[in-house]
Amino acid sequence: MNKIISFVLLGTLLLMCFSGCRIINNTNGDKNKETTDDTTIKDNNASIVKGELDKSNKLVCTLIEYLQSLFCDYELPDTSTAIKIDEIKSGKQALHVAFNKSECYFVCAYYNDGHNDEAKDYCCVTDYTWVKFNDANEISEKYNDLNFIVGFQINKASLVRDIKTKGAKVPSIEHFQEYVPNFNDGINTNDAIVFDTNFIYLNSTVDETVYHSLSAYYNGLIIIPCVSFNEKCYVVKELYTIYPDDTRYDKNLVQDFGEYYDALVAVMDTESYSKIDDKERTIFYGLIEINDFANCINK
Repeated sequence: MNKIISFVLLGTLLLMCFSGCRIINNTNGDKNKETTDDTTIKDNNASIVKGELDKSNKLVCTLIEYLQSLFCDYELPDTSTAIKIDEIKSGKQALHVAFNKSECYFVCAYYNDGHNDEAKDYCCVTDYTWVKFNDANEISEKYNDLNFIVGFQINKASLVRDIKTKGAKVPSIEHFQEYVPNFNDGINTNDAIVFDTNFIYLNSTVDETVYHSLSAYYNGLIIIPCVSFNEKCYVVKELYTIYPDDTRYDKNLVQDFGEYYDALVAVMDTESYSKIDDKERTIFYGLIEINDFANCINK
């Protein structure tokens, strides 16, 4: 059943998503450990470790909250490039995050005795068994007689840097997205998803590892889109669209950029980058080099 989450509660929901899980089942008080099925103990933020994950693991908690959020409606506050720049000036960390042939692994949920549509509504998500796999071809249709319910591919960022403060301490960033396997004789035959994007992430936590998904409901509040073009990275803004009948629709950059309009437009390339979408619309974009964007923030 859908729920309407008010603006007042949004901050609390975002804090839970950034900080970890609200469901803690760890009885020994150590919230920063995960146990694999071969009894090996690893730090919660350790890289690729194959095995069963404890439900108090931060990544597991994040995935649980993500699946629960799919069936909710949210009233989100207004946002814009100007608002995001103000947030950076007020203390949020502006992290340029890039995924270029990045290392990835997989975390999958297994469960039995659920409803017939368990793999669609994730009703019993808090009871799932979560298993980490190093490679896509290791994912199995069953785990200890439990059925596969849902899988995620997690990519580790190949670059994380603070664009505003040179040399600042930065967290590790890992991006998760749903991964759909194809099982042949119980073993997955699908390849990993190619994920080579980059963006600016507005970080407000002190966590050593941050998990985020571009499909999260709050993504638009904390991401500034970027694009790689001619071997450089740029902040990218949609300028206008030309429809097949030559009708033109312009974006309101004055409203989006606010008081930073003159500074941003002065360093924007408005001629070089466009795309044609599947509806044959030509979309023209403005490009701002990452360092030029950082200079606008630091002024």
